[in-house]
Amino acid sequence: MHVMVIREKTASQATARKLRAAGHVPVILPLMQIVPEAGHIPDGQFDAVAFTSAFAPALLRRMEKAAHLVDLPAFCVGPATANAARRVGFADVRACGGSAQTLAAQLIAAFEGKAAHVLYPAAREKAFDLAAAAEDCGLSVMEFVLYAADLVDPGRNALASALERTAGGAVLIHSARSAGHLAHLIEKHDLLPLAASLTFIAISENVAETARRALPAENFEFLVAKLPEEDAMLSLIEN
Repeated sequence: MHVMVIREKTASQATARKLRAAGHVPVILPLMQIVPEAGHIPDGQFDAVAFTSAFAPALLRRMEKAAHLVDLPAFCVGPATANAARRVGFADVRACGGSAQTLAAQLIAAFEGKAAHVLYPAAREKAFDLAAAAEDCGLSVMEFVLYAADLVDPGRNALASALERTAGGAVLIHSARSAGHLAHLIEKHDLLPLAASLTFIAISENVAETARRALPAENFEFLVAKLPEEDAMLSLIEN
């Protein structure tokens, strides 16, 4: 099956390798790019690091004064982010269920009754306020902007070509933001007829709902992964 992948370029290539290994044909059209911010790691002593994106560990590790942070526990939003943290040297890595909400809950549980300080290298654009959720329960969260995830419009011709090549196949949507952006581009470029044969495979119900709200839902099929993980998404693709 032809499967459209709209993640950032490097992430799309990783997904494409999995698709090829499973006998599918990836159609890569990145609709997002990662732009590191020229910031600094805040001063202070920290008890843990929180990551809500698989891009964050490597970007943080490249920063000045980051070397000692790998000795801290890393609370990661899901398995892909946990693997990214391990690759750059974090040893105590905890995957937290696939959502920022469950990550916040695990942070709160881990440091209950303690005056803990958590470093949170975040994206400029966030769907969930992790710092506010944790601080409401007594944790001190030092958030700083590590990168921006900028949305990309590849243009009508590129989008139309990708949709035509994926006709009768599926599109993977990994985040609510990318789901809304894809829907916006399909309508902006008047490509609803080309998209109508696609099955939208969402990493979570929240992501699927974002796409449903942005598109005429009666014209599209949506499937939702049983777990908020990419492998669970890929298991829904028919051979």
